[in-house]
Amino acid sequence: MLSADDYSIALRVKDQNQSAARKEARDYCGDRNRDARLRTVTPTGDNRTVLTFGCV
Repeated sequence: MLSADDYSIALRVKDQNQSAARKEARDYCGDRNRDARLRTVTPTGDNRTVLTFGCV
């Protein structure tokens, strides 16, 4: 996890683990009684990507 607060979460994951990141974001936002919505996808090289989700 790169960062998180009550309204968003950013995860840096290997490209093949993006579905696991989506599940983690759903769980994280769900714990705050919110839904996870994908905001940005940023490739960082080295087969990794930063996925940023908003908790709405």
